[in-house]
Amino acid sequence: MTYLPANHNGPIASDPAADLPLSAAWALLIAAIRDRYDRSFINQFGLYCSSHRIEPWQVTNEVLADFERYSVAMGKTASRAKQLRRDVSKTWNRLSATQQAWPDLKLGLVDSRQNQSIAAEALPLSFLADAKAFIHRTGGNGLFETRKTKSLRPATQKDRLHKICQLVTVFVSTGGQLSALKNLKDLVQPDVMERILGALWKDGSGKENGHNYNRARLLRLIAEHWAYVSPEALEPFKTAEGRFRPKKKGMTDGNQKKLRPFLDDAHCKTIVNLASRVMAMLDPTNPSILDAVLAQSAVAVSILQNAPMRMLNLASLNLDHHIHRVSASVCHIVLPGDEVKNDQDLDFPLGKTTIGLLDVYLKVYRPLLLKGKRDQGSLFISWNGVQKTEAALSAQITKFIKVQAGYHLNPHAFRHLVGLIFLRAFPGEYEPVRQLLGHMDIRTTINFYVGLETQDSFKRLDKIMDRHRGEEQHASL
Repeated sequence: MTYLPANHNGPIASDPAADLPLSAAWALLIAAIRDRYDRSFINQFGLYCSSHRIEPWQVTNEVLADFERYSVAMGKTASRAKQLRRDVSKTWNRLSATQQAWPDLKLGLVDSRQNQSIAAEALPLSFLADAKAFIHRTGGNGLFETRKTKSLRPATQKDRLHKICQLVTVFVSTGGQLSALKNLKDLVQPDVMERILGALWKDGSGKENGHNYNRARLLRLIAEHWAYVSPEALEPFKTAEGRFRPKKKGMTDGNQKKLRPFLDDAHCKTIVNLASRVMAMLDPTNPSILDAVLAQSAVAVSILQNAPMRMLNLASLNLDHHIHRVSASVCHIVLPGDEVKNDQDLDFPLGKTTIGLLDVYLKVYRPLLLKGKRDQGSLFISWNGVQKTEAALSAQITKFIKVQAGYHLNPHAFRHLVGLIFLRAFPGEYEPVRQLLGHMDIRTTINFYVGLETQDSFKRLDKIMDRHRGEEQHASL
């Protein structure tokens, strides 16, 4: 029994793996896998290999590539098949390193991303050193110091270096020589900047583009504040930078579309009660690991309703440093300014519902995830007991909301939702929303909600008109 090639447009072939059992060797290996997800990934791969008479010790990267093509032929999309291949590879390598009976073979991870930038380690050493000096520069502390440059957070430093690598990649892609970049100033010579910005403009089809604007802005900052390019020479590049900048301010069309259902009270009620509803479905007397993940997601959503913080702060919450329990009914999340994007100290009092969910999570479900490992105090932990990454927790929350309520809301859109719900109850009161969301400038807050508030205003206008219509109809009787 054979499967069809990935580019076949006819009927999908029947699955040979569905007709044959695991070989004895594969069955023995898979039976020893305790984690259900690991077992699922390897079981799919094992069924494929068994149907093609490939034993575990015969697995190669070529076999894995065939498995990916096979998955497409069986009906998976190309992206799902590629992700399955990555999941199998990662699981295989981890089991190979931790399980004694596992074949001592390491599978390669395929990275098919396009336009990958040059790695920082590949940059000329003198250029890299100068770039790091620019990123770590500080100033403004001396009595007569006029430069007002503040230290960048580690995440921002990492982003700056990545963008510099991207700019270098563009330079090389246009025919520039990497060896010609001795220091950061070489990247912002007028002819080099013109070449890089021209390539970015062409890549963006001559349109405004937020990502390219950020790169153009960084290039200009280097030229102005590090290479000290003359104002006359810099002027045309400032003009070019402005052309990249998107003119629309505030919330994106995508986020407005996600929030539009919540101009209806019924949808607001559904999302506000989501965390409590899911937690009530769980049985705390017989908890499982999967229950613990659901409870964790519910607590994260409930916290976001009370404390609409940014994702990095949410993922970094620590019981010892950020959760301040005053009494059974009083609990605050406190974020010091040096951990917040806008350097503002944030103090969020949690509501009684969120406190109740948090207590259940900490008492019943978090210990299951900790698995007896040393407690570092992280509120949101993975199955191996370590703090969840920002990306992992964000994906988990997005999936939780989609599966449990049907809305496609990522955590950042959830921040906007909190502001919208507040403004629907208190129209025009932007200052409290600015404080809730930690915006530095109230104009940012107004720009975010002006479109959605207009729609709600029309609904209120319609109600007023209906009231007057009713009065006129009553008078005519």
